[in-house]
Amino acid sequence: MTSVESKKRFVGLAVNLGHDQHDGKMSECSSRIPPCLAALEAQTPRLWMKVDSNTYSQTDLTSLVTDVHPSSYLTHLQHLSNQLLSHSWNCGVCTFSNASNLNTCSLCGSAEPKLQYVIPENRTDLYLCANSLQAALGACESSIHLAQAVWNNNNSVSSGFALVRPPGHHATSEHAGSFCLLNNVVVTAQALLNQRDGPKRILILDWDVHHGDGTQNLIENDDSLLSKCMFISIHRYTGIVNGKEQFFWPGTGSIQETFNKHIVNLPLPGIGYRDSDYFHLFETVILPIAHQFAPELIIVSAGFDSAAGDAMGRFEVSPQGFEIMSRLLSSIRPGKVACVLEGGYNLAVLPPCVSATMVGLSKGPCELKEIEILYPEQQSWRERVRNETTEVANLALTWHHRDQNNEIETKSFEE
Repeated sequence: MTSVESKKRFVGLAVNLGHDQHDGKMSECSSRIPPCLAALEAQTPRLWMKVDSNTYSQTDLTSLVTDVHPSSYLTHLQHLSNQLLSHSWNCGVCTFSNASNLNTCSLCGSAEPKLQYVIPENRTDLYLCANSLQAALGACESSIHLAQAVWNNNNSVSSGFALVRPPGHHATSEHAGSFCLLNNVVVTAQALLNQRDGPKRILILDWDVHHGDGTQNLIENDDSLLSKCMFISIHRYTGIVNGKEQFFWPGTGSIQETFNKHIVNLPLPGIGYRDSDYFHLFETVILPIAHQFAPELIIVSAGFDSAAGDAMGRFEVSPQGFEIMSRLLSSIRPGKVACVLEGGYNLAVLPPCVSATMVGLSKGPCELKEIEILYPEQQSWRERVRNETTEVANLALTWHHRDQNNEIETKSFEE
């Protein structure tokens, strides 16, 4: 028996049951959660156990969230929701925004149904409902409970997954962006760091296809977080597609975007990156840097729009690829990996990827050298690594290990 063929373990599952209070006719909607739960329920044998995820009082929860997002921002979100809903309504047929005094849609003439959400002016990436803030607070709460159960080993929970929405990795301190209202992973990291006998170092890995610009911004602008957290992001970046330069939202996350060594960006230009490319980044960049940092807890911004079949990302990571990546992370800190759902909008693709990640967490640590033994489908994966991936890895390492005596002010891991 190899070292990785240890007995299966139960992983924690936290679900934000109030997520459907925030629902709009967009790709980020309440329909994302039920098929993921159904896929997990269908697992034989069941690999997970539910974690209590809604036990904070409103006061205590708000206190945890306002360690990252000021109370004025929470008030603004609720006020904006109330204000918009009192002045307009969106047509359920064509989604056109109409003044509240109109009984029929001024664009298509339909009277019903009226959608229970509104889209702020000049925004195509955000909607608000009457209880959007409550849903976002619930997503933070479930994420915190999951991470606490993992850290404290509650009921022998070994790693886990927070199945929550709305997502959070684009939200900054006082700005919502791309479906994200509150930054679930940063709120969770801050709550755990503030916990008595909590972890002293946390690694946040973002494998969503979009750069976690909000997460990076929050960590960079908080010296306490920056000294105790490392943020690594693998994401699609502006690059050449079919001979033309193509911008990819949010357009941030270049290798040299930050001077701090606790921020590592791995921007992949173009489309079509597969399991092998991600394994190469783990082998050459993520695992060596993470082992040096020695995190006591790992939080994953687990977006699955990088999966094969998701038209938004146009990457080709397989469910098995996510399973293996969760096991590679477990090799850094066994039993201490807390995944939090971010993106992933193809409802045929998302559930198997979530399920596979849970399987990987259950199986536990896996070494790179064992991938081809345990997963025959990944035979000769190194031969399939793209040149662009190798170049990104080399550039990222060069930037990370740049001369400490240059004029760039950096922080060491010991700070």
